[in-house]
Amino acid sequence: MANKLQSTNPAKGYEVIGEVDISTFDEIAEKVKLALKAKLMWKETPLKERLGYFNKLVKLVYDRKEELAKLQSEEMGKPITQSRHSVEGDIEWVNQKLLIAKECLSPIDLDASETQKTQLFHEPYGVAAVITPWNYPSSNFFIGVTQLLLSGNVVVFKHSEECPLSGKLLEELMREAGFPNGVFSEVYGAGDVGEALTDQDIDFIHFTGSSRVGELLYKKAANKFIPVILEMGGSSPGIVFKDTNIDKVIEKAAPAWPINQISIVDRNILRIGLYELLYADKAEVPEKVAINEAIELAKNYSGGNSSKFVNGVLGTVYKELNPKSQAPNPK
Repeated sequence: MANKLQSTNPAKGYEVIGEVDISTFDEIAEKVKLALKAKLMWKETPLKERLGYFNKLVKLVYDRKEELAKLQSEEMGKPITQSRHSVEGDIEWVNQKLLIAKECLSPIDLDASETQKTQLFHEPYGVAAVITPWNYPSSNFFIGVTQLLLSGNVVVFKHSEECPLSGKLLEELMREAGFPNGVFSEVYGAGDVGEALTDQDIDFIHFTGSSRVGELLYKKAANKFIPVILEMGGSSPGIVFKDTNIDKVIEKAAPAWPINQISIVDRNILRIGLYELLYADKAEVPEKVAINEAIELAKNYSGGNSSKFVNGVLGTVYKELNPKSQAPNPK
């Protein structure tokens, strides 16, 4: 029996909520093989037909949007209101791409004279390996897959090991939409599965994740002489000029910043870079204030149910403020 990948709920003490089979090397190779067989067929499929599959998919996602939202909240800890907003935004985003696909993929006239015309045509790469993180389970999926498939590529997709059930549901929806065999498939597992996928005979890599892994994939793509799209790292950076009204900056930045540091990045929680800005005019940083505020934010987003979650926040905050000291227990 294949090894299992468990999905856990970080807001409830990381309780197990389900599991999927981890893809074996042979399964990964077989899915890439099927994709290679399907890529010419899909390339020659008229855009109108490709759009038809996505119209079916959008309807399926709409019908099950609440299920998808609840599942990704359970797997990665995001408040349900944000998950619902995310899924509804995904539907709107995909619909917008369907509306502009014909215009974007049409030949572009570059030059013309009485005797000749120069045009730019868009050709698909072929088999794309798409690897995404867990912070936006449905959004990362659609961003990674939609435009590649619409433009005639075929996709072998791997979601993060932190949200395998969301990935499984999305794979089910793709299957129900009727995409031909080999045009889309999914593999499951951690970094070793992603490594095995990108070792295959692929034509393109689309990766969102850490800078460390992105650098490795960039080198791998260079050795294969294939293109790669990378989105790496980031921690909600902002630029504040000296003549800025600092109170207004804080008023806007403070509520927005935790959205991408707590409710989204719930497992690698929480650098408090903002505190230097908040207390730049103070002789000492009020550590208890910083720590207590972080704990309250963590409890709010986790429902107060996960001591591991809250302690993770506390430890990270305290390490920022006291890099040489041990974090105290929360009071």
